[in-house]
Amino acid sequence: MIITNESLNKLDPQDLLNLLNDGYAVLIDKPKDWTSFDVVNKIKKSLGFPKIGHTGTLDPFATGLLIILIGKFTKKQNLFTSLDKTYIAKIKLGATTDTLDPTSEEHSIQEISFLTPSEVQACIKSFEGEYEQIPPMFSAKKVSGRRLYTLARQGK
Repeated sequence: MIITNESLNKLDPQDLLNLLNDGYAVLIDKPKDWTSFDVVNKIKKSLGFPKIGHTGTLDPFATGLLIILIGKFTKKQNLFTSLDKTYIAKIKLGATTDTLDPTSEEHSIQEISFLTPSEVQACIKSFEGEYEQIPPMFSAKKVSGRRLYTLARQGK
């Protein structure tokens, strides 16, 4: 069942209660500068329903669909995390930052006007497919229960 804002307002209270009891998944278009946890918290406070989770952390700078699981659907998280994902990115060529994100100053700035569009496309194409990725120090990955970006900013 797909529920929109409009159809949610028309739901019979008993149907809404059944949805809450059975659990469900919701797609949220996560805004920039919100963490996945911010989205979960907002929904928890709005619904007053404690059992809510998400299927994977999106970078705070990223926008896009975040799958929110509510009620009994939280037990089905593995079904969602194994789904294929597609990412669309906007990149800036010719500079880097210490944090690999927009929160720190650019350095190692290089002229890139010699690159042709076909060379850039070929490079981008080389990233398609599956590969092992080493998370950067400024990432949301947890080590000993703490986010790497927190440890990195503390110089640890």
